Amino acid sequence: MKRVVIASELRVMNVDGAYFTASPFGHDYWTQVLGEECPTRLLVRAMECSSVPFGATRVDGPLVEVTPLPPLRPGYGLARELCEAVKTAWSVAGVREPTVLRAPGIVASILLLCMLLRRQPFAVQLVGDPLDVGMAAGVGGRFAPVVAAVLGTTTRLACRRASVVLYVTDQYLQARYPAGRGTPTFSASDVQLDCARPSSPVSIRTSGRRVRLVTVASMDQPYKRVDLLVEAVARLRAQGWEAAATVIGGGRGADELRLRALELGIADHVAFLGSITDRSRLRNLVSAADLFLLCSDTEGMPRALIEAMHDGVPCIGTRVGGIVELLPPYALAAPGSVDSIVAAVIRHIAIPELAERNRQHCLVRSQAFVPEVLAPRRRAFLKLVLSGGT
Repeated sequence: MKRVVIASELRVMNVDGAYFTASPFGHDYWTQVLGEECPTRLLVRAMECSSVPFGATRVDGPLVEVTPLPPLRPGYGLARELCEAVKTAWSVAGVREPTVLRAPGIVASILLLCMLLRRQPFAVQLVGDPLDVGMAAGVGGRFAPVVAAVLGTTTRLACRRASVVLYVTDQYLQARYPAGRGTPTFSASDVQLDCARPSSPVSIRTSGRRVRLVTVASMDQPYKRVDLLVEAVARLRAQGWEAAATVIGGGRGADELRLRALELGIADHVAFLGSITDRSRLRNLVSAADLFLLCSDTEGMPRALIEAMHDGVPCIGTRVGGIVELLPPYALAAPGSVDSIVAAVIRHIAIPELAERNRQHCLVRSQAFVPEVLAPRRRAFLKLVLSGGT
């Protein structure tokens, strides 16, 4: 099978020529990401590291080759790093291999311009909304409006000029970033579950005024808004509910959130467990909760939420991105609103029948993310990628 080039925003760590990631997107993920095993060349940003971080996953291997770009960090060296990135992308675009731009992102945008200038065909896998990430989530700091405008423009251009487009949502991203007229399109999430359903799913286990909440989110990403969960626990306890939360995920914002929990007087009721790479332990922790919360300001198709749904845990999320396609209306909260999140939690613990209906909805809806459903769509997409979209 031909090798496929994928331009991705995955950040990797270069340790003596080997590439690692702290995310779940290691070697095996990239060999199967398009529906079946195929050789892959990843174009990603890389940062030099002296040692392998604890819990990191190897990215390169027998079927995955990594072509590193500079990390493109803000600062005086950005112009030089950007020139190096363009030079590498220009070289990749000239190889004439089947290419997938995994958009949105800086890497996909750079390679897009090179592919257009070289008049090479390319495909697009659209995994998120750049306008939400840049504006609503504030990625890019004070330059967020510029980042959003640039990525929004390049994403629209990529979808219009692509030979084939794969969307991770059923409707949301298609409406905002339509493909060109006559362009083949597919809908298939980049989140794929195991075939097995939970062995013994149970309904909500709250007793009286007690509720156990859980979330899985990277605290390197401000738009995950774990701070809203912390505030929600404080509000619930102030109203007489015995609320406690487990936060799974690490990142730069963890210390600030711990401090906020201490200031609110709920440090003993919010457990920050950091990143957990053991899938069995992670699943057990999520399944032990009464409700899973995802308080993000933006999302495509969130893996953690879908996995919690698959495990039979009633879920609450904000009304953004692909979450709207996943959860029923009564399980959606307004983004950025602690009051709305608290109200949704209280609805579920005060009305056990509602929580049970949520749980059943999640179990059924999550079956759309098993291999039997997704793999045929991805393979059809891959077939067109390998043929140049014809």
